[in-house]
Amino acid sequence: MLQQTGTAHLFAISGLHLMIVAGAILIFFRGWIAASAWLSFTLPKSLYLTAFIFVLATCGFYAYLADWQTAVLRAYCALLIIAVLHLFNLRLSRLTLVLLTLSVSILLDPMAVYGAALYLSVGAVAIIIWLHWWWETSSRGGNWIRGVVLLQLTLSVLMAPLVGALLGQVSLISPLINLLIVPVMSLLVIPLCLLGLLMLIVLPVDHLITAWVLYGCGKVLEWLMQLLDQVASFVGDYAAFPVFTSTWLMASVIALLLILLPPFKGRLLLLIVMLLTCSGGYLPVARKTEDWHVHVFDVGQGNATLISRNSKAILFDTGASFASGFNFVETVIHPFLHIRGLQLERVFISHFDNDHAGGLDFIRKTYPELAIVTPKDNCHAGGKWQWQGLNMQALWPLPNSKEGWSDNDGSCVIKISDGRFSMLLPGDIEQKAEHALLSLPEVSQTLMSNIILAPHHGSKTSSSIAFIEQVKPQFVVFSQGWLNRWGFPHPQVVERYRIAGSQPLLVSESGYLRFDITHNGISTYAYRESQHSRWYHKTFVKQKTAHK
Repeated sequence: MLQQTGTAHLFAISGLHLMIVAGAILIFFRGWIAASAWLSFTLPKSLYLTAFIFVLATCGFYAYLADWQTAVLRAYCALLIIAVLHLFNLRLSRLTLVLLTLSVSILLDPMAVYGAALYLSVGAVAIIIWLHWWWETSSRGGNWIRGVVLLQLTLSVLMAPLVGALLGQVSLISPLINLLIVPVMSLLVIPLCLLGLLMLIVLPVDHLITAWVLYGCGKVLEWLMQLLDQVASFVGDYAAFPVFTSTWLMASVIALLLILLPPFKGRLLLLIVMLLTCSGGYLPVARKTEDWHVHVFDVGQGNATLISRNSKAILFDTGASFASGFNFVETVIHPFLHIRGLQLERVFISHFDNDHAGGLDFIRKTYPELAIVTPKDNCHAGGKWQWQGLNMQALWPLPNSKEGWSDNDGSCVIKISDGRFSMLLPGDIEQKAEHALLSLPEVSQTLMSNIILAPHHGSKTSSSIAFIEQVKPQFVVFSQGWLNRWGFPHPQVVERYRIAGSQPLLVSESGYLRFDITHNGISTYAYRESQHSRWYHKTFVKQKTAHK
């Protein structure tokens, strides 16, 4: 919901909160000074020093409560630098001040350069500084409300390319929604929250004033969340425009520059061309391809595998869900489908353990018309499906064979093939079910596959030697969590596959893993390897190769 409406930044711990605290204190001191001047009182020169010390101490306490989050640390560095400059009557240009603040914050938290928040924050500040300069040089004055509205709208539009590059999608309704929500959050919700926090510190917890302040804050937040939920429900997925390629980003940047430049002949035509380029991701494409892709998501100890072809997709297992409400379908798979422009058409559930079917409730809620195949309903040996030119076949379990089998051994086993290359998805079957499969001549002959998702995440009780020799996989994928408590995959299992000539791939090491299957062969992509593009990493990274 917050991503769709582009308001997630307002509900995260940020430097905005710190600056509101500082601003409130400085306004109080400025009012004190103005009142003293009006009453002809003489104030000590040390009052300014006292004001800054009080601001820094109060903001430091807030930063401590916020556990010195990166955004808060960055804002506190800026506040500290500004205080020093004022106290010593020093002047720095806006750009120098930003660079100095950035340098100090990176020195204190070097890992911040790996997060998107740093670049979004710096980008927003740079745009605000440019807007302020443009406002001054163009001699534009007038109503301050008009200026604030212009600032918010322009900031949202100019930040769109950077947001798209870092987050993969842009909210189309963000400029208008933020125009309403930002003032409410900045002038009402955050001050009430901070006031309530202060009262909890200095007054009894059950004090009437504290209760009323926190109740008022809660009601405003409840109203905001209801409003955002209604907006997100009304606009649906169309609120978030997926960024498909770097071409989109380049075209959007050029379009923004054309808007900002003075009028010239042909500008309108260029703008139309750039806007058509930006919308290219939504233009209908009739071209079909024989390529298909296997996406193995890094969902910790569990499995979630997606097959995609021609902008369509089918999902094998959903990963886990947790008591907090967190689930991998909502946070990983659903955004992935949206950003890639994929339409989910079917879901296969191997069995109902949480690490395989935890996201099923979200699937049913979000895709109520979606066909779901499970061992309890319609996944039985002999079942066949045709999908986008691919053949899918259920190899296990046998019909009416529920008794005497564990939930793991009753997993739905699916083979998917294009006639030349294939993949086997065996769920969590163990050696008992493997031997049963091998004993069925009509099934055992179909087990051979180029890619296999290791049964039961590489458990010692699965992947028997006879089973591996029958499948003869080129690649074996272990979908398991880093340092999981069961020790998956078992070293003996990995060694069995190595001896059989298979290449082991651990999702806990590679992160997101993709197989690109074309007429030329199978190539692999691992997210972790893609992050080593810097020159000092290239020596240690194996180049991606195609396997024919």
